[in-house]
Amino acid sequence: MSEAVRAAAIDSPNASDPIAVRRDGVLAWARANWEVVLLVVIASAVYQPWNSSYLPLTDFGIFLVERGTSHSLLAQFVGISSYYIAEGRLLLFEYVHMTLASAVFGLWAQGWYWTYFVLMSAALLLGRSFLLMTGANRTASFIALALFATMGPVAEGWIMPTGEPLALIFFLLALRLALNYCDAVDWRRRAYLIGACAVGIVFAKELLVVLLPAGWVVSRLRVRDAKWEWADWTERDAFLLKVVGALVGLALVPVAYVFAHAPKGSYASQYGHAQPWKITLERLEIVLIPATPRLRRLMNILVDPGFTLLLTLPSLLWIRLFIGGVATGPRKRIMWPLIIAALWVGLGVVAYFPWPTRAGYYMLPFALGTMFAAAHSITILLERSRSARWACIVVSSILLVATSFEARTILYQHQQRAHLNAGLIDKIGKLGGVRYLIAATPNPTPNRGGWASHLKGFGSVANGMQVGEARDMSCADAKHALETTPGAVVVSAPSGCGKLSSNTDFVSAVVPAWQWPKLWERIDIEGRMYVTTYAAQSKVP
Repeated sequence: MSEAVRAAAIDSPNASDPIAVRRDGVLAWARANWEVVLLVVIASAVYQPWNSSYLPLTDFGIFLVERGTSHSLLAQFVGISSYYIAEGRLLLFEYVHMTLASAVFGLWAQGWYWTYFVLMSAALLLGRSFLLMTGANRTASFIALALFATMGPVAEGWIMPTGEPLALIFFLLALRLALNYCDAVDWRRRAYLIGACAVGIVFAKELLVVLLPAGWVVSRLRVRDAKWEWADWTERDAFLLKVVGALVGLALVPVAYVFAHAPKGSYASQYGHAQPWKITLERLEIVLIPATPRLRRLMNILVDPGFTLLLTLPSLLWIRLFIGGVATGPRKRIMWPLIIAALWVGLGVVAYFPWPTRAGYYMLPFALGTMFAAAHSITILLERSRSARWACIVVSSILLVATSFEARTILYQHQQRAHLNAGLIDKIGKLGGVRYLIAATPNPTPNRGGWASHLKGFGSVANGMQVGEARDMSCADAKHALETTPGAVVVSAPSGCGKLSSNTDFVSAVVPAWQWPKLWERIDIEGRMYVTTYAAQSKVP
């Protein structure tokens, strides 16, 4: 029991009533930890896990089928893990999560979204604890974590199944254990626990093992009164490297074996296809700058300087806020947070350079590295002067409003896709049995990881949809199959292959969106997906 809770229990006029004592204790804790309560309130208002009606198609369309019909949790776990291992992935903790949550919630969307909310909230609480331990003040930590919770690459972690939040939790636990390791009496126990957390990272999201160098730097530093000092090398440092190196090495053996034996066309086989530098720069920008629109809009500054500056104002304010603290802070106070953040962020962006998918949520753990440095920079500004403190609070408020609306828009886009896919499944289900389900897309996914396979899997579980063969095809191939294959049903999207026939049917869903700088104007965005059958096909003139 904390001191605040204990004091509230002693001073409470309802000391004889256990329920009243507990209530007063909770209220005292909430007052003492106001920023924790406010972080959860902001996240609740933005993501509203109780208000989600549809599950995403991604992953659910696979593992709900692969878990099988057995009532044994072990059999379900084996079914799920066997599929993903065949795809070159060995994320055991994520498979445990899928198994347990599907056993408890089934297709109940709110239950799933609450699990994401709990995981992300846990990451926020651990992040706050680590920031305070390293010398960031409470207000600065709140600002940094509130922006982290609502920035673009983080938003999807609250609303879809990914291994990033769980891996981040393991990493934050390791950081707390590594802090002031050089002076710890229980350094051997800490070393084993840090090693266990590192293994947890490997089996939650293997690629996030690149976070460990930043954790090692933390273990080599002594932090006292917000000042950082490089500690002398001792036996304990060698012991830590041996323990963590051995445990991580052992954990990576089966991961590497599964990856190396992944068949051509599997999910893991995509790794190694380097993308243009433009994509890498985009990833770096979404990690470093929480607000949109992005800085590339500045290329229009000569055409319309006033509107361009207004459009990029949140990003420019963020840069000014960050640099302001870095430039005016004592070198010993800000240098090491910047070095740790550079490793934290830089190694993550480099690790994903060979990965072709542009999904923003891959950058979720690394965005917290930016906010780690930002919390220390903002701490310096808050302590500098009264005017600097108020300027910092005003700028942070503008940024938080902008990122919250952006996160809300991402949430609605996510729900719209889920709603549209549910509509497709309903329409296809009403056709009766379907011999061939084809997803027309400019970049078809091979094997079972594509849109058509996910629709088939989710539909078979959700409403017993009967589908024979399901596969993705290019736009031209899908159109040809529609004209030549009896029993074919083709689905497509406006942003992909569009309408393939004049008689194409469609499903639609309208969601709101907001754009800076006119956040008070709600924009209704209609989304559509098309479904065309062989019997109804008719060539577009």
